[in-house]
Formats: sequence, structure tokens, C-alpha cells
Amino acid sequence: MSEANSEKENVMKLLLSGQEESIKLGLSIAKTLKIDITDVRKDMDILFDWYGKYKNLSFDKKILKTASKTEIDFSGRKMTFIPSQIRYFVNLQTLNVSYNQLTTLPEEISGLSNLIFLILPHNQLIQLPEKLNNLTKMRILVLENNKFSQWPTQLSTLVNLESLNLKNIALTYLPEDIGNLINLRWLSLHNNQLHSIPSQIGNLSQLLYLDISNNQLIELPEKLGNLSSLTGLHLQNNRFKEWPVGINTILNLTHIFLEGNQLTVLPEKISTLSKLKHLHLQKNQLIELPQGIGDLSNLTQLFLEYNQLKELPGTIGSLSNLTDLHLSNNQFSELPVEIGSLVNLTDLHLSDNKLVEVPKEIGNLSNLRYLDLSDNQLSSLPPEFANLTNLSALALVNNPISLPERKKLKSWLPNCEVIF
Repeated sequence: MSEANSEKENVMKLLLSGQEESIKLGLSIAKTLKIDITDVRKDMDILFDWYGKYKNLSFDKKILKTASKTEIDFSGRKMTFIPSQIRYFVNLQTLNVSYNQLTTLPEEISGLSNLIFLILPHNQLIQLPEKLNNLTKMRILVLENNKFSQWPTQLSTLVNLESLNLKNIALTYLPEDIGNLINLRWLSLHNNQLHSIPSQIGNLSQLLYLDISNNQLIELPEKLGNLSSLTGLHLQNNRFKEWPVGINTILNLTHIFLEGNQLTVLPEKISTLSKLKHLHLQKNQLIELPQGIGDLSNLTQLFLEYNQLKELPGTIGSLSNLTDLHLSNNQFSELPVEIGSLVNLTDLHLSDNKLVEVPKEIGNLSNLRYLDLSDNQLSSLPPEFANLTNLSALALVNNPISLPERKKLKSWLPNCEVIF
């Protein structure tokens, strides 16, 4: 950069410093050094025409208005470019240009040294500025729904990132360099074309949330178990046939989503996940549950619909904090009496099974609000159902229940909507 251009850049930074004295100094320097302020104004006008909000203000007021600007939200404006003059927003901390038509970003973005949030989803980007790693203060980067197809190499150097969103960008692989991002707390790789995950992902010891759902994964590296801080793990809609290695050692997990895979059994060691609250296993091929599932004492939601289960272990009754139990579309012909111990249950889904009777102990579920027994082979229900005083909806569609039985049920549950 020539000396004259350098002086002009310094004047511009003073004008956008946010301090009145600095602005006055900038104008004074421009006058003393005979810097063509008209040219500076042209540069400014490019920026402000793009910015679009200050067209009716005088030049000096534009400067004063923009000097302290820390956030720009230009989402959904059908923008096709960002001008290089964006470099003058030296105080910028948040830049949101989501839902536009951007194909490139100017290299000058790399000079926004105060940038913390860079929000770029739903554009047409295929690459990132080469010197993006200059943004050492950046913590949040959102690249969802762009056209990268390959891991942008600049990402591997952004070691201070805490949140990285790479949903739906057609990634086919992750480099080992993913392990460099040791400060990540939130990572989403949802809906890509990944067939494997490198073992270096185990380096992300600060990670709290990991979403690698909707990919082509059949296994995970054993070192996934090193993610000792992880609380939420999304693995749904992959191709797992076995419970992924390493999960059982992530003892802080509270949420696991594994629906839409090909699991047939669960390991007995699932019992080690004592902090688990939500377990989603619907749409697999499970044929049985381990006794150890009863050790998940903090579980509040258990989703098991659309499997091939024929029975529940009696230990299911130990899940005293369970509020939602989804067992529809399985092959149950009976239920264990221990189900009556789930005293905090509010929602119980048992439709599309082969039940010919239900245990009277269900009458102990005093907090139950919704019970779906549709599409079974029930001809009657036990009189203990009259104890379900909080039940607001009982679905019994497609069961061979006679008219007298129907009347009896309605008399037992006068405040409940019974649907035949």
C-alpha cells in the first residue's frame, strides 16, 4: 500500500472510531495533508449506499451514526455482494447476511478484528476468505445451507470458535484438523454426506452439543468417549446397526437421539448413562431391551415406537421420573405389572400393538393425562381405570369393545374424552 493510501486508510479509521475527538482529528489530518476528502466521501458513499439506511443524512452525520455500529443485520435482502468498504466498520461485532445470494465474501472481512458473530447461512458460498483466521475474536460461525461440498481449510485455524454450524453443505468428509478446534462447545454437521468421523473429534473436550444426524455413518470412533463434557448427542437417520462405540463412557449425556437407524439390541452398559433424560430410539429394529435400562433413573422421555419389541423388562418400573413413554407400533401382547410404578407418567402411547389386556396396575398412574391404546385387540379395561382422575384423553380406536363396555368406561372417566 502506498504512503498516500495508507494515510487515507488511517483517516478513515479515525472517522469511524466512534469518538468525536478522533473524528475531528481525522478531518484535520485530511485538511493538513491535503487528502482529497471528496475521494474519501466517494468511498464512504459506496459503503452507505450499500448500507442503505443513511442516505438522507449529511456526510458528517453518516460518520457519527455509524461510528459506534457493532451489529449489521442484512438478512433476507437478496444481496449478491458485500463491498470491500465493509472494512471501515472497525467496531463491528456481529455481521448477519443470512438468506441472501452471496457467492463470495470480500477478503476485507478478515480485517474486522472485533468480529465475534459471523452469520452466513442460506447463501451460495463455495469458499471463505483466505485470511479468515485473522478473526481471532470470532466465537460463532454459521455456514448452514451453502455450497461448500468440501471442508473449508480456514476453519481448522479458528481455534477460538465456540459454535460452528455446518448443516447441509454437502460435506463428504471431515479432516483430522477438526481436532484443532479445542474450544468448540456446539458443533452441527447435520444433513451432510459423511461416511466416517475422524478419531481426532475426541480432542474437543469442551463440546456440549454434537449433531451428526442425517449422514451415512455406520460407526463412530472409540475416542468419541473422550467427550466428557457432552450432554446432547444427535445421531438419528444414519446407518448404525450397533450401538456406537464410546457412548457408554460419556457420562454427562442427558439427551441421545438415535432414531431412524438399524439397531437390533442395546448394550447392558447403557446403565452407566445415569444422567440421561431423553432417549430417542424410534424407527429402529429393536427386538428387546436390556435389564439395565431400569438404571436410567433420571430418564423423563423414552421413545421406542416403530420397533419389533415383544416385551418390556420388569426393570422399566424403576424409571420413576419418566413422564413420556412411547411404545406404539411394536409387537407387545402384554405389559409387565411394573408399568404401574411409573407414577410420574403423563403420556403413554401403546397404539398398534397386539394387546388383548392391560394390567390393572395402570390404574396407579395418577398423573396420566393421555393414553393411546388404539389399534389393539382389547375388549375391556380393568375397573382400576376409574382411578385415572387426571386422564383427559383415552384413545381406543379399532378395538373390539362392546357398547356396554364403552358406557362403563365413560361412567368411570366422566371428565375424560374417550375416543372409540
